[in-house]
Order: sequence, then structure tokens, then C-alpha cells
Amino acid sequence: IERNDSANYVASLLCAFGYANLIFAWSNSTFLSQLQAGIRATGRMALSNYFTQSICCVLIFRGLGWAQFGHFTRLQLLGVVLLLGLAQILFSSFYLKQHRQGWAEKIWRKITYGAHAAKSF
Repeated sequence: IERNDSANYVASLLCAFGYANLIFAWSNSTFLSQLQAGIRATGRMALSNYFTQSICCVLIFRGLGWAQFGHFTRLQLLGVVLLLGLAQILFSSFYLKQHRQGWAEKIWRKITYGAHAAKSF
């Protein structure tokens, strides 16, 4: 049986467009609006969440913490991904009720624009 890689690439591209369209349609609906708000908050703190997720994964999987690299099954890793994602959604929603932006975004803006300009954001 000969593999047809070009057909696979085209099918993958069509699937990606389909998923993107589902996300766009969902974002324009009111279905699970609380989850949508949490995901928006997570996106507003994308850099902070990236750093936090990296630190959590280093602590879980590398020698600085539990050193569990290679010990989890795929199903267990899916649980880790879902738990970290849910924690980020909940924390981001809570954090942005108290602050205008994430901690890393605030540092980034201070570095980029200076201490005085960061206050205007």
C-alpha cells in the first residue's frame, strides 16, 4: 500500500480550518459563556501563563521536583494537561478581577516602555 502524503497534508489543513471555524462559531455564541470568559482571561495573561505552566511542568517532570518524566501514561498526561489548563483558566479569571494585566505582562511593559509609561496601560 502506497502512502499518499500530499492527501494527508490537504486533509490536515482542511481539519485545521474546520476546527478554527468551530472555535469562531463558538466564540460568537452564548454557549458556555463563563468558559469563554475564562479562556479570554487566560489569553490576556498568555505570557504569565506560559511561564507559570513551564515552571509547573519543570517541577513535575524534571529533577528539580518530582522527576516524573517518562513515568506517566498518555491518559495520565492528558489529566495533567486538563488540570493545568483548568487551573490557569480559574487563576487568570480571579487574578484579572484584581489586576489589569498579568505579572509577566506588567514586567514586559515596564522593560519595553519604561516604568512611567507602564502606568498608563
